[in-house]
Amino acid sequence: MAQDSDEQVLRALQRVVAADATSDPTRVRGMLNDLLGADARNLRTDVTLLVTAVEEGVPAELTARSAGWSASELGDVAGRLSTTRSLTQDAARWAVERWAAALGATVTSEKVDEGAHDEGDRTSDRRKLALRVGIGFGIAAIIGVIVFAVTSGSGTSDRGSSGEGTNQPSTGWEGWHIGACVTIREGGDHIITPTKCNDQEDGLITDRVSSKGECGEEDYTVAREGTYYCIFPY
Repeated sequence: MAQDSDEQVLRALQRVVAADATSDPTRVRGMLNDLLGADARNLRTDVTLLVTAVEEGVPAELTARSAGWSASELGDVAGRLSTTRSLTQDAARWAVERWAAALGATVTSEKVDEGAHDEGDRTSDRRKLALRVGIGFGIAAIIGVIVFAVTSGSGTSDRGSSGEGTNQPSTGWEGWHIGACVTIREGGDHIITPTKCNDQEDGLITDRVSSKGECGEEDYTVAREGTYYCIFPY
């Protein structure tokens, strides 16, 4: 329903209210058709919805209380109208809201309350997420300490059998993957995979290839069982 036609219908409905004709469906239909004039044919669906609401006593219900209506309460009225007359919820809601506007019924917004509720839910979700992240970091830190303790005692560096001039890492291979940061020591003789990347690392694993020649000339090359890791120095 276009905004212009909505406003046109509302103005006609206000004239019906001013004439105190809100309780007679036949009179309401006749007045709306007269007031809408040539547009009545195009707006006959709107007129029918408003008359249907009168038949179900919606205007009388809306004027029976002076305390005003909340948005959810109007939704309840629309729900009953929808169920009783087999209307869609949107159509029933439109008819109820037009009658409420024409009658000057006070409607209070629930957006603030709903927003506060949503914000409370978001705050709770953020706290839960923070707790999960904190636990995750704690576990990762413990694992990192254990891995460092194990590998620092057993790690060795040597020239690998897969090619001269290549380096074996002094730690395990679990953390070796494209995009991982590594620390390079003593001209590439010792390459260590750190527990996390940061701006102070010396190199970045850029590729995993099948031969040393596939890495760039400026790259360090690390060999492991026929696989070569290309490391670009910062």
